[in-house]
Amino acid sequence: PYTTLFRSRSLLPMLASAQTVSDVQNSGCTARARGAAGEGPVPTIMLTKEGNILSVEVLNYEANCCTDNFHVTSNINGGSDGSPSSLSISVVPVGALDCDCECPFNVSFTIRDLEPNSFYLKCWWYEGLVELTNGVPLVLEYKVEDVVIGEMSFRLLKVMHKAKLTKWTTEEKEIRIPSEVTYEGENYTVTSIDHDAFGDLDHLAKIAIPKSIRSTDLDVDGIIWANPFRECKSLEWIEVEEGCPLLSSDDGVLFAKNKTMLLGYPIASPRETYTVPEGVTNIRSGSFYHNKYLRKLIIPEGVTYSGWHLFSDTKSLKALYIKGVLDPECIVDGLFGDMSTNVNIYVLPSEVDKFKAIYKGPVYPISEESQEYFPEGTKWTEIRLDTLKYDSWYSKVGNEWVPNFETIEYYVKGEYPDMDWVYKKVYRS
Repeated sequence: PYTTLFRSRSLLPMLASAQTVSDVQNSGCTARARGAAGEGPVPTIMLTKEGNILSVEVLNYEANCCTDNFHVTSNINGGSDGSPSSLSISVVPVGALDCDCECPFNVSFTIRDLEPNSFYLKCWWYEGLVELTNGVPLVLEYKVEDVVIGEMSFRLLKVMHKAKLTKWTTEEKEIRIPSEVTYEGENYTVTSIDHDAFGDLDHLAKIAIPKSIRSTDLDVDGIIWANPFRECKSLEWIEVEEGCPLLSSDDGVLFAKNKTMLLGYPIASPRETYTVPEGVTNIRSGSFYHNKYLRKLIIPEGVTYSGWHLFSDTKSLKALYIKGVLDPECIVDGLFGDMSTNVNIYVLPSEVDKFKAIYKGPVYPISEESQEYFPEGTKWTEIRLDTLKYDSWYSKVGNEWVPNFETIEYYVKGEYPDMDWVYKKVYRS
């Protein structure tokens, strides 16, 4: 259901030295005590430092019910240029992990030879600066609050001063997601956007995403659930600020940071032809959902994975070129969803039968791409109906329309490498 660009119970440090971890204990699966509001126990981290020994309690850690134990490692980076040391703690469940349930565990351990009382902590869901007083416990609770600020709704993780944009209701056609918001005098960095945050913005034409966005999940970086703009029916352009660690944009199209994954093509982009850039290997579910104007889409050889319903409810698509070999698990009924069967699909000769098995419309070997505009038996009147805006293709002589070969050659140059075939087809028709 989602794509993980980077997910771990703790962020891996850069150049770091291992700290000694001992006395690892866990409570086993604890009972789920549900409160009146139906909420589970609050994930909590407790830190107590005595001298150079740090005692850590990780409470209400959700893990598979079959977990037997936990593997705990710790590393510290000494910092540089006056920056604080960085302590990274990894807590990983160990066991069969094949039960169909999860439950909370309490895990405790000690870390020895830790000198500083102030450091940057990366542990479980928490990432931030902590300052400890010798012998005094520091309690970090994962508590969130849902608030409304102007036209926007947020979920705030107060202990880390992070905010997730959950809903935006506005009449503006162009918006920029804020990188920071203020609530009750406290500033919160907007680090995530919910995958349904923009579901009601039918009039939105352009959106800008700040570099502060790190996830579609509030507490785990690097997760992308789905294209958050898949229901924005007037969207023409998506822009991502330079330096964003999660996302990027190219020519108004949304990609993951390294541009190997296409996440969302704007529904109302006026382009009629689009070629997925080289280097993309993955196209996420619903990326071309509801598209209005795209007539021709070319997917390059490097794309090997695609999600479901890529082309559902596309309004104008006439030709789809898939020039590579998709993973077999992608070539299933859900790939095209309710896409019109009037779309011509062009694939490698070795893939034709695979696609015919899941698609009821025409599937051609990629070598027959010229048939997109000149299928067998096409008459000039039929071509003229489909290309009225290319009036210069024809000259009227008496009561007949005569094709203008010069303008045909200009229009198809670069699209149909076999120009002789096109000329023969024109003469024959």
